Amino acid sequence: LQESVDDFDPERMMVKTNKGRELTAKKILIASGGRPKLWRFETLLPENTFRLHTLDDALRIKKFLSEHRGDRALVVGGGFITLELVEILARFGWKIKLLCVEKSFWSEYLDEQGFSILLDIWQKNGVELSFGDEIADIESIQPGRLDREARIITRNGARLSVDFIGVGIGLERSFDAEV
Repeated sequence: LQESVDDFDPERMMVKTNKGRELTAKKILIASGGRPKLWRFETLLPENTFRLHTLDDALRIKKFLSEHRGDRALVVGGGFITLELVEILARFGWKIKLLCVEKSFWSEYLDEQGFSILLDIWQKNGVELSFGDEIADIESIQPGRLDREARIITRNGARLSVDFIGVGIGLERSFDAEV
């Protein structure tokens, strides 16, 4: 506690702390943290837009889902948080559309077979999929009341009306020191 790493020698698997201690290990996990990537639509419909990074985020989602049953949701992203949001919404009985700017989901981790397994699960659970697309514009269907429907227009021209927008677009990693 109250120490940080000043030096890291990957060959010797040794770190030197700011207090002069040298620690060695068989394995070292670098958990540098990060913050959610900024999303340009975040503030347009704040009552409809959700992330899942903190306990407060989870409680806010839980409250919203308990007050709005089985409506239409859009989940934007292609990573772990996106998986979580889709699962939560499916458990609450929502109609879900997944919008991913990439051509496949989690492409750096899943091969074609792994991706096929995910597609099969989503299709069996009624998740509508749209890859290679992203949001171009968002507007409120009920001006002055930002806690209900939003009209989504995608770059590929799709038009959607949704009640919930889940954002799982990744993190900006924190790397304060060079390794």
